Amino acid sequence: CWRTRRRGGGEAELRRLVAEEGFRGARFNPALFEGEEMDCGVGRAMFRACGELGVPVGFMTFKGFGLYFESIRALLDHSPATPVIIDHFGFCRGEGVPEFAQLLQLAGHPQVHVKLSAFFRVSSEQAPFPDTRGMVAQLLEAFGPERLLLGTDFPFVEDVEGGYAAAAGVLRAQGGLSAAELAWVCGGTARKLFAGGA
Repeated sequence: CWRTRRRGGGEAELRRLVAEEGFRGARFNPALFEGEEMDCGVGRAMFRACGELGVPVGFMTFKGFGLYFESIRALLDHSPATPVIIDHFGFCRGEGVPEFAQLLQLAGHPQVHVKLSAFFRVSSEQAPFPDTRGMVAQLLEAFGPERLLLGTDFPFVEDVEGGYAAAAGVLRAQGGLSAAELAWVCGGTARKLFAGGA
């Protein structure tokens, strides 16, 4: 929160970016809150403003989902109208880790969505990352296809075997999703979340 205040950002800048620059989303990187939790005063104000503006907030939990689970849940409880996207499977490496169980708990918050992205960051195998099939299946069961969305992690995925083509086609290559489910995950959910964008 200190960094946001010092640089003149925060809620006022968020509102300006949406109104004047056409921004359609915000991202909270918890590592940038410099010694404070994301649910500090500035974080809560920005998160609430996103809900008022209909702007989804993505959470990029690089250092581990478990470290920020309580802060995310506090923000969800504080402003339940704010749509949320958990990026990159919450950086959970496998369905057996405790952080993945925490991620599944967030299915009880109807505003939470999960981005199936950066498979190469959470998998120990090559494309189509078969060790993530169980994660995808559990997320599909918990959240439903309308709350999951595919992300390719472009341009970083260009350095991974198979590149963009493998990332874009990973769910089709894995199998297990119906045509209707794929339609939601590969476009429908993003259109719902970012409605009104150019």
